[in-house]
Amino acid sequence: MEKQNSPTRSVERALEILECFLDKEEMILLEIAERTGLSSSTALRILTALQEHDFVVKNPHSEEDLLIELCGEFSVFFEKWHGEYPATEEGYAQMTQDVQAVLAGSAGALSLYTEDGWQGTALCTEKPGPDADAAGLLERCWSAEKPHKPLEKGSRVELVYWDPAQNRTLTV
Repeated sequence: MEKQNSPTRSVERALEILECFLDKEEMILLEIAERTGLSSSTALRILTALQEHDFVVKNPHSEEDLLIELCGEFSVFFEKWHGEYPATEEGYAQMTQDVQAVLAGSAGALSLYTEDGWQGTALCTEKPGPDADAAGLLERCWSAEKPHKPLEKGSRVELVYWDPAQNRTLTV
């Protein structure tokens, strides 16, 4: 007969907690305890272990005492750019800064196309002025975000900014 607190039971309980996130991205501790039938203290102990191993994360910007999210990432999309940030104070601060820059029109989505099609997108935090060296700007932006993926000769690069005054995108 298996003991109630065996290592196997601990793994089963951890998996039960993770399964809670299959239909909901974030929950408070009491909801997790209710869904699994575990006591709040047991659920908290298991969640702490899962958080130490980056399976779940406490949302640092929630008004709840303990709002848990599966994984540990914030995502932002603009045009073809997809920004991924760790769900940490630093990741949240960087995401906020990047989103504010996009909405202010001071950062744009830089997409690279070759004869093989779309190759990726980077966030460009420089905006070309009327006399700017556009090719140099595009090279700097791409190299800063994708240093291991150089621009190929014959590539086409598209830079899309949000124009807050006109509430539309502007392609450079």
